[in-house]
Amino acid sequence: MQSKILYYPTIEFSDDDWVKSSLCIWDKIYRIVPRSYSPQDSDEVKKAIDAELVENIYLDPIDLDKTAKDFERFWNAVPFIPAGAETAEDEYVRLHPEKVDNRIRPILASLSRKATSSEWLKLNKDVANLYMLFLAETVSRRRGIPKLAHDQDMYSIMHYFQNNGNFDESTYNLEQEEATATLTLPNVMPNNIGIMTIDQILEFRNRTGQARANFRRCITEFSERLSKIEDPKFAKEYADEFISDLEKSQATIAKSLKVALSELPLSLLSVGIPTTLSAIGIFGAAPFDLNAIGKSCFIGAVSSIADASKSVRKLWQGNCANYLHKLNGYTRTASGVSYSISKYDRLFEEFVND
Repeated sequence: MQSKILYYPTIEFSDDDWVKSSLCIWDKIYRIVPRSYSPQDSDEVKKAIDAELVENIYLDPIDLDKTAKDFERFWNAVPFIPAGAETAEDEYVRLHPEKVDNRIRPILASLSRKATSSEWLKLNKDVANLYMLFLAETVSRRRGIPKLAHDQDMYSIMHYFQNNGNFDESTYNLEQEEATATLTLPNVMPNNIGIMTIDQILEFRNRTGQARANFRRCITEFSERLSKIEDPKFAKEYADEFISDLEKSQATIAKSLKVALSELPLSLLSVGIPTTLSAIGIFGAAPFDLNAIGKSCFIGAVSSIADASKSVRKLWQGNCANYLHKLNGYTRTASGVSYSISKYDRLFEEFVND
């Protein structure tokens, strides 16, 4: 896991606690901001910006030109338009004109009757999110920065773009060789980290720099290995090594927060990985179920890949990753711990087939 991350799909962060929690994992958060726009940030986020923990990426002409060319080529080449892009819901949002090249305005306009020809584009919310996901993927690839979302729907849909739309309506096709999958850790960082100030976050980061780096490294190395291997035996060996390293690094991080936050529920972290169905199958009977790896780590397929010859799996690396960091990963109950992990395959199915 690289030390820096690209937040998507919005400009502003919806939750200060989420920002603080994310900064306990990554060294810096980037976000896409139009040059003429001043983000409406909270005081906490402004302090994070002053500490150079949050930084803006301003789109240049190359960004817009490449996004326009790739979007147009992609849109004309995909075998079908996902149902989620053709929704008829009447919820609209504005898309800043500096984020859209003129050549693809007609495409967006065709997907939303409310699209205008000048100033801000008034688009159906799902259509606007669809474009922003594609833009985030383009910016991520150009700069070699992994992507980070706080919304589970956006994370699930990003799997579509991360794999170049290489899917068909049979998202659960077990006859295919490969799949896009998700590795989920339900208990990563304290959920209610809002009791800590940005200054305390900085002090925590200074004390845990190596531990956080080790944590990111073991996730990245396992993800990259799993994306390449096809032999289930070796997948299992790598999984055992991964769990051992993960538990050591998490224990070091947790120890630094133990005094103030030991009794609080923890947040959830997921990473998207292209892999083979056989590699996932070693962890449980059904690849599309959440299969446990160790005590608190799960893996499951999100969707089968339509054409293995067009797969991104063998070229995949950590800076291509798509992460979800979500608060409320699990809750404590009288009988123990109750995990709350989304069915990402179901969310993806809804996007493709509605």
